Amino acid sequence: MTVAPNPHHAPYTPRGELMVHAQNYHRFMLTVKWFGIHLAAALVFLTLWFCTSAGFVSGLLAGLVVFGLGVYAMNHGLNHTSEGETVDNA
Repeated sequence: MTVAPNPHHAPYTPRGELMVHAQNYHRFMLTVKWFGIHLAAALVFLTLWFCTSAGFVSGLLAGLVVFGLGVYAMNHGLNHTSEGETVDNA
């Protein structure tokens, strides 16, 4: 028994699946990077606030500096991943 092709479905293309996988992986990596930036800023803030005599304001300022550096890095190259280049040029 053979199944008639469905004209409403696109043909199977491994390259299409690879592109979807690459896009999902890129989004996942961006999410991990942003999570790392937020975690680093929170750890600096909480460490300075509770574990040193620096206090709340100094901890907050240091956390904001760390977060600002992370945002700067993400806007100037850290958000780029080389996985997309490999897939696009294939």
